[in-house]
Amino acid sequence: MLPHLVIFVSVFVASRAIPTTTKPQQCWCIDQAEQKDLFRCPREGTAVGTLYGDIFDDPCILREDDINVQDPVWVVGISDDNQVVYIKHDYSVVPKTCLYPKSRGKVTFDPSCPPVMLNGATLNPTTTTTTTTTTTTTTTTPKPTTTTTQKPTTTQRTILVPVTPVQTSPKCNYANILQAIQQQLSVPHADALCPGGQGGNPSEALLYAHCMAAPDHDALTWSALDKVMDVCSTLPIGEPIGAYLGKIPMAGSYGIFLGCFGNSFTIATQDCGANSAVTAKDAIALTGDANLFFTFDW
Repeated sequence: MLPHLVIFVSVFVASRAIPTTTKPQQCWCIDQAEQKDLFRCPREGTAVGTLYGDIFDDPCILREDDINVQDPVWVVGISDDNQVVYIKHDYSVVPKTCLYPKSRGKVTFDPSCPPVMLNGATLNPTTTTTTTTTTTTTTTTPKPTTTTTQKPTTTQRTILVPVTPVQTSPKCNYANILQAIQQQLSVPHADALCPGGQGGNPSEALLYAHCMAAPDHDALTWSALDKVMDVCSTLPIGEPIGAYLGKIPMAGSYGIFLGCFGNSFTIATQDCGANSAVTAKDAIALTGDANLFFTFDW
């Protein structure tokens, strides 16, 4: 009989499917006659279903060890519905080789607690192929002969952002921001240029281009309003935010709020330089302290 997982929460698509693997799959399993609640976030009050351990059901879910959970009370798995779920870790929850094969597709998560991935790992790696050209020159008579070989290499890039949030901030065009993330675009604006000929586009250009409520195109004149961490649970996705040291704006630390997670949150931003595409980042990874970010007094 098929595994019995009851899931009743709306979730949001993260990205493309993970490649299949022939390695033994690792699961979190419970014993027969047990049942454990599954949670969409690592906290009480967010239950989305139940894992059953009876003779009719598969008592296991895939492990996801690359998600950082600061509280050891919780472990993370991927449900049969391909959702990130959290389980309270006690004697009845044990790591095992999966009893039955698991098919992993597009992994989804709740945007109010987007997962923080360890060591740059991703839930849904998207593999793209680039071409590296190597030139070898051999000297002969009467002229040199040049041989060119091409070797394909692969890179991985993944987006962890809510695609269809229930509520978005009216201050910015979230659809345009989401498109920039999905298509790996760098957003330019005539009033925001990177210094020293670095190329790319600074973070404030994203707000100048896609936030209609900006009073002017000089981010240094914007005043801080609410600390993001103080209003994180009620702040709408798509709200423009920036980091401040005291009352001084931190250059390069502007972006769009994407959702809370534990003691941090996710922000869409871009940087100067060759890798200037709009990406989703952990606020702590960006500045070292999520408490430095504020909304704007527009």
